[in-house]
Amino acid sequence: MSIRDITLMGHPALMTPAAPVDDPLSEATTSLIEDMFDTMFAIGGVGIAAPQIGVSQRVIICLMRERKFSQPPERDDFTVFINPTLTPVDTEMVEGWEGCLSLPGMQGKVPRYKQIQYTATATDGSTLSGRAVGFPAVVLQHEADHLDGILYPMRMTDMSTLQYHDPVRRLTGRASMATSMEQEIDNELAQATDDDNREQEPPLS
Repeated sequence: MSIRDITLMGHPALMTPAAPVDDPLSEATTSLIEDMFDTMFAIGGVGIAAPQIGVSQRVIICLMRERKFSQPPERDDFTVFINPTLTPVDTEMVEGWEGCLSLPGMQGKVPRYKQIQYTATATDGSTLSGRAVGFPAVVLQHEADHLDGILYPMRMTDMSTLQYHDPVRRLTGRASMATSMEQEIDNELAQATDDDNREQEPPLS
């Protein structure tokens, strides 16, 4: 397995819909998933999509628990979704900051559905189904967009919020998933404290 280069905005794999995975149990699919995990953990993200390592296949990996700042996520905290389908539970939306590894150093405010229903194929070929709320729902929507050639600025309703996150991340080439993104959702769901008092969040994907 290996750490792959992240594709950047403008790469063909990011701009066109990805192809369905025909055989979730194949050696090629297993190898792809391992490379995605290796790359994601090397960067410190909370999700990744196959097109972000240049592979136009409908595979995403997402952190499926709320972020715990004192406890870095482990592999078991992530779920692999093969050929995922997402359906909004209702029309309620939340808006929060998002960043993307494929748009280094940038962030913008993006509206997302507060709750989504998902179905997908698991790595063992079984069917995954469930409901995601809050931070996991945002991660799922962000990653699934990559499978349809959609980057988060294409979801933004106020382009004046598209900005560099800070000079340090600009210089290091690291994209940001600003803590305020999760905080905006927390405010909707649990009246959490001001995001300015929270530490930095790793990027999504």
